[in-house]
Amino acid sequence: MAAKRLLLLLVWLSSAAFASDDPLEPAERDFLFDFSRANFHAYQVAMRSHVRQQRVFLNPDRRDEELEMVLPFELEPAASCDGPSRGILLVHGILDTSFAMRDIGRRLQAECFLVRAILLPGHGTRPGEMIDVTAEDWLTAVRFGVRSLKGDVDEVYIGGYSLGGLLSTIVMLEDDEILAGVLFAPALKTTYEFLSRQASWLSAIRTWLNTDEAPLPVRYQAMTTNAVAQVNILISQYRELAETGLQTPAYVVVSYDDLTVDGEGVAREFVERFKHPASRLAIYATTGQAPDDRSHVKSVFDSGARIRDMAHVALPFREDNDVFGRESSFRDCGAVLPIIRRKDVRACEAGDNNWRGELTAGIPDDFKPMQRLTYNPMFDETMDRIIEFLEPLGD
Repeated sequence: MAAKRLLLLLVWLSSAAFASDDPLEPAERDFLFDFSRANFHAYQVAMRSHVRQQRVFLNPDRRDEELEMVLPFELEPAASCDGPSRGILLVHGILDTSFAMRDIGRRLQAECFLVRAILLPGHGTRPGEMIDVTAEDWLTAVRFGVRSLKGDVDEVYIGGYSLGGLLSTIVMLEDDEILAGVLFAPALKTTYEFLSRQASWLSAIRTWLNTDEAPLPVRYQAMTTNAVAQVNILISQYRELAETGLQTPAYVVVSYDDLTVDGEGVAREFVERFKHPASRLAIYATTGQAPDDRSHVKSVFDSGARIRDMAHVALPFREDNDVFGRESSFRDCGAVLPIIRRKDVRACEAGDNNWRGELTAGIPDDFKPMQRLTYNPMFDETMDRIIEFLEPLGD
């Protein structure tokens, strides 16, 4: 009898430790971590174990490399700094991983920030984990990141991209001890808002919006209906909390050509809700005017570099990024976007001198073939402005 119990225990442990290799299946074991007690380093250890066990690796021969790309990270201040008196928590976007925040983090590290980036629940392992993830799961992780940072630095900041920008805004509205926020295309308002709202009821009858395989290890391609529904829940929470305005200073970066986030809608939110006089809004746009005196508009159009406008996915990445930079082999031709005609996808895939910008319906023939811009040609200029914004805010 004892031998039988031991055999059953070994079988259970084996099934818990090794997940299915189907990326559309949920993880076989939840991420069990006590966010209320542990510190950031304990979180990193626990997350490494969870991702290693539950991830469907694109290249099993490069497991360790894939792990390092997606896991939560910490960047200590440069050696020339006095110490980690300032810290910032960075939060990635939906379907992304912590990798999306590395270029931003490295620049802030050089400015004497202790930089930490979390991996949001459901991300970095398999798209199937997004079937049951909740808005509260994401908020719990962000709140933990802020709380753990408070124990290690004197001044706490937060930064986020897309979904991460929305989560960061909500946490700033909840916590007035955060000194400032840096928000890249915060998902305060989505481009296809009516359609995205349908996910709230559609998730009960349809699990997947698409099931495309990811071409890169740092980002999912497949999207669950539930994930969109949870973003809508967060937008509603933001609007309720922001009724009296956000008093914390924030630097907000948007593109008016963004396919995912409604840049003009976010600009209106900035004017109406972001109350601090030190807050700033940077707008990438081919046309348009600054909505108030705290804002400025900049065009990225460059005929020589064949760049038409700024895409949503380009904002957090430097031009020399290994995965998404100008010289990378990755090319996004919009194959998974129903608004892009198949003949335009084929022309982009075959082209050797494509234009780059945001992929939208009705791109003029003068700008075809068009591939999605995946890096920010004004990254360094944007970060310079962000550093200027942050510098006078501390004690």
